[in-house]
Amino acid sequence: MDLDNILQEIGEFGIYQKLVLVFLIAPACLFHGSQSITQVIVSVTPDHWCRLSESKDDKLLSSVIHSTLLNRSISASCYTLQGNRSFSENYTEFVVSETSSAHPVKCENGWEYDIDQFTSTIVTEWDLVCDVDILPTIGFSIFFLGAFIGAFFFASVIDRYGRRTTCLLTLFVRLIASIITSMSPNFPVWVIGRFTIGLCGTAAYPSLFVLAQEIIGQRHLATASLLLITSYTSGHIVIGLLSYAIRDWRMLTLCMNAPFIMTLILQFWFLPESPRYLLSIGNKTQLVKVLGTIRKFNRKSKVDIGKSIEGLLHERRSDQGQKFELTSFLDLFRTPNLRKKTLLVSFLCTANETACKGLSLYVPKMWFDARFTFVMSGIVELPGHFLMCYLIDRWGRKWPQFLSTAFAGIACCSIVIWSNGPGIHALLLYLLGKFSVIFAIQAVLIYGAELFPTTVRGRGLVYINLCVSFLSIFVPYVDYLGKWAFKLPLFILGMLLVLGSLSVLFLPETLGQRIPQTVEEGERFGKTLTWKELLRCPTRFDRRQSKVLRFDRRQSKVPWFDRRQSKVPWFDRRQSKMPDSTGDNPNCQGSTGDDPKCQGSTGDNPKCHDSVGDNPNCQGSTGDNSK
Repeated sequence: MDLDNILQEIGEFGIYQKLVLVFLIAPACLFHGSQSITQVIVSVTPDHWCRLSESKDDKLLSSVIHSTLLNRSISASCYTLQGNRSFSENYTEFVVSETSSAHPVKCENGWEYDIDQFTSTIVTEWDLVCDVDILPTIGFSIFFLGAFIGAFFFASVIDRYGRRTTCLLTLFVRLIASIITSMSPNFPVWVIGRFTIGLCGTAAYPSLFVLAQEIIGQRHLATASLLLITSYTSGHIVIGLLSYAIRDWRMLTLCMNAPFIMTLILQFWFLPESPRYLLSIGNKTQLVKVLGTIRKFNRKSKVDIGKSIEGLLHERRSDQGQKFELTSFLDLFRTPNLRKKTLLVSFLCTANETACKGLSLYVPKMWFDARFTFVMSGIVELPGHFLMCYLIDRWGRKWPQFLSTAFAGIACCSIVIWSNGPGIHALLLYLLGKFSVIFAIQAVLIYGAELFPTTVRGRGLVYINLCVSFLSIFVPYVDYLGKWAFKLPLFILGMLLVLGSLSVLFLPETLGQRIPQTVEEGERFGKTLTWKELLRCPTRFDRRQSKVLRFDRRQSKVPWFDRRQSKVPWFDRRQSKMPDSTGDNPNCQGSTGDDPKCQGSTGDNPKCHDSVGDNPNCQGSTGDNSK
């Protein structure tokens, strides 16, 4: 018996697991989802123009200067007009007679901002425009730099200190840092806060995801995964909707984060540690406590878990004496076929993740109301998650991955062709691209994990995460190019996705195939495939075989027959409905042979009449078999 069997006995997806997912893990996922995108909405740059004097005619003069600069192809946001007359003189006379002869100068008295959407952002409060308009972009880059550094720091924290500790630590640090950013007196302090939030980003969501997977049974992983992914995406939608009601960036940040203090308190008191982690470190006391709590809430008090846990720990101690294959990061690159697959998968995943981050940062520029675009970009992510779960087991991994990545790239490049700037056409194509790239990201996580051998799968995923985190540092600068050319960032991201989709063509299909376990098997997997085999679509047999292989992997430790007989043996249940005699079974009358269905029966079997044993279903029968 293994831990999966114990979970089945005490409830693998009972009341306890549902309470933990809905009230402890899902709210934290929503919080982390909002943190990853908050910076986009609080750093929106509204329309702005040079502040003039405090005269009542200021608006009239600003309007005329604004239009005059635009006619001269001069930035009306960063320059004003300076004539021979002083601005303290009659403004109306200046407007009428001297705007045509005045020369542009940089703003000297600060800026005025359009407050139709936001009354305050970090840009309007600290005047991060014109000569210093790159500072918000640097802030984004520093956030991703924190995520890259955190990938090294938290790589071992989850396995060394446990899932519960990591969940609490990341939530606590992010809450404190986000509250500090809402009270930042200047831009450098705000950037430090965002760096700290990014530092925990690498482990925040994965630790919650791993904990959810390890407290429920294998059969319900898809349900739990969809709940967590939906909660994470909902964080984008919630903060977008909240920005309609709260238009000041400080109050918006504070109101978005403060309610999750209660989530932290509830997690501290009630969030369990992963039973699988406790088993891996041999902590019997805590393991009995956690499983006992699950049993109590799920009303399975009659189940005795003490002996089962002792047996699991004994098996673990026995397994520690066995020799296992020693692996390292270099095993991903030693052999040619595995090296090729590692590079292709890492490029594919990096292209999708980088493009998704770039599209998310470019949200405010796609429509005239940044809040509306922000909400819509979050909403279109939801069907991408559900559609991926439906198609990936029917069409395979490879072709949904190729089509979604290619379609996302084509949608981005189409904006370059069919749109001249923000508008309805650009917005629709943008949303189609965002939907497709979300589908592709979810698919590549499954596809890439199956291509790596089991012994180096963890290292392969860590390597991909490091590549994504490193290249994400430069994504904000790609979006910054939109300052000079609206279409350029979209073209770059689109071409990156198209190239990523082409890399899929060189990878083998994994649906219906046995996943490689060792480095040697990983090197052989897909090595001798021809182009015709690489490009074929999965058949109905592949889909059926995939179900069989998943079933075999789940039952790899405990035979199917043994687990099914764990409560009442199948044979006993069947015999309980059959007369315990040697001739009363009407289907076995007259059979005295080796038919397992008729063992012990001596009556006349009408289906086996006069058979002399050639029918495998009638062995031992001596009657005339019409068949």
